[in-house]
Amino acid sequence: TGIIRDDNGDRASSTLEEAVEAASLLLRNVTGPVGILVGPTATVEEAAIAQDLAAKALPNARVARLGIPGHGLGVLRGLAGAQLGDLDHADLVVIVGGDPANQQPIVELRVRKARRFGAKVASVGPRSHALESLGDVVRTAPGSLAAGVASLAEMVAAARHPIVVWDEADLAAEPDAAAELSRIIATNPAGRQLELGAEVNGAGLRALGLPAEGMLEALASGELAGLVLVHADPLGAPGRGQWSTALEGFAGPVIAIATHTDRSTDLCDVVLPAHTAWEQEGTLVSMTGRAQRLRPAATGPEGSAPGWELLIALSHRLGVAPPYRTPAQAFARLATGHPSFAGLTYAGLGELGAVISAPPPVSPNGVNAARPLAGEGVALVTTTMIYGDRTSARSQALEAARTPTELVVNPATADEHGLIDGAPAHLASPYGEARLVVSIRDDVPAGPLFAPLHAPGAPTEALLPTDRGSVRVRVSGA
Repeated sequence: TGIIRDDNGDRASSTLEEAVEAASLLLRNVTGPVGILVGPTATVEEAAIAQDLAAKALPNARVARLGIPGHGLGVLRGLAGAQLGDLDHADLVVIVGGDPANQQPIVELRVRKARRFGAKVASVGPRSHALESLGDVVRTAPGSLAAGVASLAEMVAAARHPIVVWDEADLAAEPDAAAELSRIIATNPAGRQLELGAEVNGAGLRALGLPAEGMLEALASGELAGLVLVHADPLGAPGRGQWSTALEGFAGPVIAIATHTDRSTDLCDVVLPAHTAWEQEGTLVSMTGRAQRLRPAATGPEGSAPGWELLIALSHRLGVAPPYRTPAQAFARLATGHPSFAGLTYAGLGELGAVISAPPPVSPNGVNAARPLAGEGVALVTTTMIYGDRTSARSQALEAARTPTELVVNPATADEHGLIDGAPAHLASPYGEARLVVSIRDDVPAGPLFAPLHAPGAPTEALLPTDRGSVRVRVSGA
């Protein structure tokens, strides 16, 4: 059911029809620009309908995505890319940053297969991961990935079919490393790159031209008079502390289209209950740029609706009837206005999908300089654990496999900072504070602290900036 907050601030359940009507009434009464923030699990169709809603029904509205800006990644993304199947034919697979076993487990399986087929495997980065046992390892300090990347030059140049697998978040945080990696790959005409995307549909939202910055600043400055969240939980994302400050002081209406309650929906005036990706039609774009159909595998709960349908309903109630009533029609329309999707149709996507047109390479415009870690203290390394995120926490079947939300440290690091196994630790960065229980382990490098992202309660996100840049934190036993 929907949720509506009354004039006294009390929240009550409502029918979906009542919630949609309440949301449209709030938007009709807004006297200034509205912001629409699209989250990473939104489908391509939902994001495109949100753009249409902003352009035609909400004057001066702005639309942005919740994700990593990655301004220093344009050149790297513009190089010849690889699909997962290409790993079968590689003679060298290099993993730069990230943790595929936890964050992109299908990639882990394909890399292991490539190793069985005879490919050499090498890893560069600040964190330990399961694929390091397959080959050479270059351990780097947080913020010093460029030095490790430089050591790959000779190896990549000598390979016949090298594929470099690189982590979006780590390379975005260190644009000098991204520039060096681009140069190294470009020296080998057979070289290919494969991005380990940090978000489910990040590539699709980028292809629609949604920026990943500006919304927080507009909210904090008072530029916006209303906010609509489309599968977006800014209070569970990097920069949570900054979002929290901006939202707490925001006087305009906040409306959410969401599948579950979260910290952000708790602040909303109206919540419209949406279907999950497993309960609706739509399109997602994989990290390799392949647009793929979603087909419902289950029926959504009574009293809820697909996000695209809720956005269309809001458009109707705001007096602008869009020229589509189904996801297929919405996709056909967006394909005529966005070059990356030109010529694609649901029928053409079929069962296997289709690779969208790559955007033209973007000039780095001076963003390739090394980016120092913000803050003081110990470097923090974050990873999304495969069985430690909020989706896993909702599954009873995964209860026995769940990864605890812990601050993992090497014994030497624990001794240096007076941390005790099983006891809480207090962390503070320029962006916020968090408390995590300490786990002392020998399988992580000494020096940095290692913490999970997207865990229930999202304590780590409060320590990070909105672009998920690298930070140093002050740590003490709590």
